[in-house]
Amino acid sequence: MVSESVTKVTNHALLPGASDSDAVFSAQEVSKTYSLTRSPIRRLAENLFARPPRESKEALAPITLRLAPGQSVGLIGKNGAGKSTLLQIAAGVIAPSRGIVKKTGRIAALLELGAGLLPDLTGRENIRFAGPLWGLTAKEIESDLPKIIAFSELGNAIDLPLRTYSSGMVVRLAFSMATATQPALLIIDEALSVGDGVFAQKSFDRIMELKKQGTSLLFCSHSLYQVEMLCEQAIWLHEGRCMQMADAASVCRAYRNFLDRPQGTQAGPASLTLINTQAGTPANKQKALESAAPSIESITLLRNNALIGNVAHAPEVFISRQDDLAIRIQIRHPQVNSGSAQLAILIKDDANRVISSLSTLNDGFTVSTANHAGLLEQTELTLTFKSLSLLKGQYRIDVILMCDRAIRFIETIADALSFEVTQTDKEIGVVSLPHEWTQR
Repeated sequence: MVSESVTKVTNHALLPGASDSDAVFSAQEVSKTYSLTRSPIRRLAENLFARPPRESKEALAPITLRLAPGQSVGLIGKNGAGKSTLLQIAAGVIAPSRGIVKKTGRIAALLELGAGLLPDLTGRENIRFAGPLWGLTAKEIESDLPKIIAFSELGNAIDLPLRTYSSGMVVRLAFSMATATQPALLIIDEALSVGDGVFAQKSFDRIMELKKQGTSLLFCSHSLYQVEMLCEQAIWLHEGRCMQMADAASVCRAYRNFLDRPQGTQAGPASLTLINTQAGTPANKQKALESAAPSIESITLLRNNALIGNVAHAPEVFISRQDDLAIRIQIRHPQVNSGSAQLAILIKDDANRVISSLSTLNDGFTVSTANHAGLLEQTELTLTFKSLSLLKGQYRIDVILMCDRAIRFIETIADALSFEVTQTDKEIGVVSLPHEWTQR
């Protein structure tokens, strides 16, 4: 259970900007309870005669929310928190046990890979077959068919059976169908994480375009970073109950604090879903080249302008407020013009807590990855911390390469570097803040 120290916000909170009259989606005291009855006869009796189950599980406690046109809401929480249950109720896949659900306009939902698609039908046949499930009429399907195929970038594979598709190809087809015509509400449950880099960027651009045109978004993700970037408001669910419903930054901050506590996951408060990879491996470079995206070639550490190298397994020692620490990152360009990118750096302590984070986006520094010559080239960036202000301790560095909007992660390298800080004085804490003493 959640510690009593976590501040609960009433489940009856309403997202700002939405009322009953203009809401695209509204849920009034909606909840979902599942019967745990094992006896088939008893379960049949429960269904036929509305008998209460002897044992049940409340997957979603009563919650009230309303979404206005163009409003984007993120759902966050640990596994089993009730996020998928709420999304399925919103999409109409399951009915709530109690409460009232109202919807206005077409709803497009990407909840499960391949949901509503038949493996033995071709991609083209699946568009015609599953189109009505996405709220498309027969006329709209035929009219939008070329547009759907073009957006999916499946080429000749559109006439192959779906069972021959990779998971990424299935996502391409499903997303293209869901967004072929502007839905009133777009529901996404981590579906885009399966797609390849280029199409993921294209999908995010499409989502942003739909938002500008008035489409509402209900987005479920374990990546708090993407929730903050895509959504204005967020809902934190825990064990089926709404813990907080407010602006995305506040909710994500509260959830990070919860993860930081001993009863939370030990994965730490990092809002990024990092993949343990190694910089510069042939597999990573080949994957980046195939997706026409830049890739991280190497990451090295410098002390007082002297190269140390990759010290992920042999921490180098820095003296607090005396030594300069620099991180040098080489980025390899693809063989096509990929525009620009963004870099983010996370500094973590030995408990995996993020001590500090910074990015080229926040600093107004754009990493150009344009390659007009059509050749493989490299860009080298150096980030320097003059007179390193960290106090004694063990630290690790994560490096994230992102798209130009800093929404999609192109490459993530956890624990890319590690280092140790010592000090010559008695100050305690994590960082020595710049300060000044005065007296009158």
